[in-house]
Amino acid sequence: MKPGIRINTGILFFLFIYPFSCLLAQENYPRNYFRSPIDTVLKLAGNFGEIRPNHFHAGMDIRTGNHEGMKVYAVADGYVSRIKISGIGYGKVLYITHPNGFVSVYAHLSKFNDTIGKYIRKAQYSKESFEVELFPKPNELPVKKSDLIALSGNTGNTAGPHLHFEIRDEKTEFIINPLFFGFDIKDDVKPKITAAYIYPVDEKSRVNNQNSFKQLPFSGKSGEYKTLPTDIVTVSGNIGCGIEVWDTESNSSNHNAVFSIELLMDGKRIYYSEMDKFSFDQSRGVNSHIDYVEKKIHGRSIQKSFVAKNNKLNIYKELKNRGIMSFMNDSIHNMTYVIKDYFGNTSTLKFKLKGSSTSYDKNTPAASKYTAIFHCEEPNQFKTQNCSMSLPANILYEDLRFQYSVSNDSVKKGSIAPIFHIHNDLVPVHSYYTLALKPNNPLPERLQKKALIVSVSPGGGKHSEGGEWKDGFITTQTRIFGNFTIALDTVPPYIKPKNISKGKDLSKQRTIEIIAGDNLSGLKSYPAYIDDKWVLMEYEPKKNLLYYTFDSSIKKGKHTFLIEVKDERGNASTFKANFTR
Repeated sequence: MKPGIRINTGILFFLFIYPFSCLLAQENYPRNYFRSPIDTVLKLAGNFGEIRPNHFHAGMDIRTGNHEGMKVYAVADGYVSRIKISGIGYGKVLYITHPNGFVSVYAHLSKFNDTIGKYIRKAQYSKESFEVELFPKPNELPVKKSDLIALSGNTGNTAGPHLHFEIRDEKTEFIINPLFFGFDIKDDVKPKITAAYIYPVDEKSRVNNQNSFKQLPFSGKSGEYKTLPTDIVTVSGNIGCGIEVWDTESNSSNHNAVFSIELLMDGKRIYYSEMDKFSFDQSRGVNSHIDYVEKKIHGRSIQKSFVAKNNKLNIYKELKNRGIMSFMNDSIHNMTYVIKDYFGNTSTLKFKLKGSSTSYDKNTPAASKYTAIFHCEEPNQFKTQNCSMSLPANILYEDLRFQYSVSNDSVKKGSIAPIFHIHNDLVPVHSYYTLALKPNNPLPERLQKKALIVSVSPGGGKHSEGGEWKDGFITTQTRIFGNFTIALDTVPPYIKPKNISKGKDLSKQRTIEIIAGDNLSGLKSYPAYIDDKWVLMEYEPKKNLLYYTFDSSIKKGKHTFLIEVKDERGNASTFKANFTR
């Protein structure tokens, strides 16, 4: 699909007046209450509100010199109120609740101070689990401002070592832009505008006489961008705009988020958004905020300046008719984008739109074939003999002309069902819905627990969506559309000892390391034992690495190490070796 020829046929738009409140970051956040979480100058690899896959970035990614082990400090008095240890997400993360009603968050850590570390280790051995989530009481792990609490790391879902830092409201749990609290970041750089798009909002709208979007040509520098006088786009009907923009701090080249986006038509505000705060349950709404199709196909982060019917994000501070402009007469309108970062550095883009009174009612293209209409604010059900879907209300951003079909392309690829085409992966879904699929033939009982639903990528790759066998169907929860089938996982995980072998002398080693992974359903458990006593194996999924760090409980002499790795479908592999210490 090439830019400029996508026809909007899958969405029904309804115009209404969007309620708004001009908050404009008027809260009085304490600017001298928190210290920096590190000792060195704050330099950011990522900032608040960046567009990430399926979410807005929720804090500051602080550079740590591309290495682990930087000292991390409590930013104010308080107590450790939550600890989560996981191989994914934030990895090793601490939450500190402060007396002023805010919570500071420190993620992707490598180690903790002795007191916190012993508290976590005790819980892990008690639960016999690396992954734990703990909620200490206020008197259990108190901290003072500037206490050393941890060392930075690279745990969880990361692209490299850094400290992820957040501030949240204790009561609402909203994540707040940390820059409101006065952290010392140097930024005198104006935002960079890289693209602008003009969109027909419905099937009767036109951009340069076509029912497809147009990329706007422009040029400029030093924060001032404009189109040529001859580059006037002709529009008719309901029209929206979108912009691709990024910001950075001084002496940096990182593509970070801007703070505010404003769109003016003839000097009047049509749209205004601001990255001040949001909640995690809203964050997936980024998929509605951007041009999701452009992101999926071409990787461009076009931020739309018109808001979908069921988009609940609170970043929109002022909207006129959801940012949708109606052009019904022959006139030229002066358009201006005003883009600012948190520090007030400003860039503008000026362009013109020429309205047209031409009616296209008789020339509206035929709507694409569809199976059903899903109303975004209502629950939706869909059933066939071999497929069942149950969508809660409000998980779609727009009403949808739902498309469904089945093909047998997957039979020769190891699947036990056809490919179920559940609409397509170019329409985002906000949260989970229930999907149940039926295999080609009834499964014997021994295989029912091995079956799972998988999503199928355009290249044929399969990703586990899980599921349970019930009444002849495999049923799971998913939050994507696309291609699905049913597969069997009967292959046990693989185990490759990295630094241990039978009879090896490990006296000079600090760790026992195992490489382990699974072909489909994913690892579920990996209990390990030394001399029949459970030991803590930490998990680094990025490296497929399981490792145990020796402590004083393992004395000199001969020992036996045993690990059993299971996947989500109960397939298991074991490794056993004697060693000396």
